[in-house]
Amino acid sequence: MRGAILGVVEVDPRADLYALGAVGYWLLAAWPPLDGSSIIEICGKHLHQAPIPVGQAAPVKVPPPLESLLMRCLAKDRDQRPASARVFLEELRRSKAEPWREGDARLWWAEAAPEVARKIAAARAERRGVDAPTPGQLAATLAVDMAARAPRD
Repeated sequence: MRGAILGVVEVDPRADLYALGAVGYWLLAAWPPLDGSSIIEICGKHLHQAPIPVGQAAPVKVPPPLESLLMRCLAKDRDQRPASARVFLEELRRSKAEPWREGDARLWWAEAAPEVARKIAAARAERRGVDAPTPGQLAATLAVDMAARAPRD
């Protein structure tokens, strides 16, 4: 990531692993690994600051081997990241992270998502100095999101 931001180092496939780590972090924590109020602030954090370990940021339990793998993907030094996507996949399989099935996802959206959405909205509102959305507003947002994900005939 450093080379991509500064434009001084040849970017190689390990930059994709950094991005994969960031996406995995976001999916587990429901928050980006590094955030800020401007693109300059965010890039500065990607250059100089390590994210909070995903296991501490996530509203769900993250298996330690999966946390370690994702945090290594987010290493500033690309030599500390997995050497390739194949190595990442092998380590992911060994992490014993359980795959989600369709029923797992539906259960998560029905039971956990409203609470996760409430926590995210409250944190964002606090950072912006505004009132958090009401449970009704959050429910409406989730309903719209779920409708967008529904299978189409």
